[in-house]
Amino acid sequence: MHQTFKLAKHSSSRIRVFGFEVIDRMFASVGQPLLSELAANAGTLLEGQEDDHHNVEMACNQAIATVEGLLGGETLKSYLN
Repeated sequence: MHQTFKLAKHSSSRIRVFGFEVIDRMFASVGQPLLSELAANAGTLLEGQEDDHHNVEMACNQAIATVEGLLGGETLKSYLN
């Protein structure tokens, strides 16, 4: 999982989009068991929301929406506090 989050920090915006798409699919398919990894990697998701490339932001926001669905509607930021 850690390697996947590294893709979301790649210098290429296309690779970052791919990384967030993979993260989204992983959380969508595996679900709750991945939440244990969330605290260690949430910073990457939050950083992705501020990316200079719109496509990266969109892919990141989709991944966050999937994660927040698993959190029962709780926001990612409130989950981390």
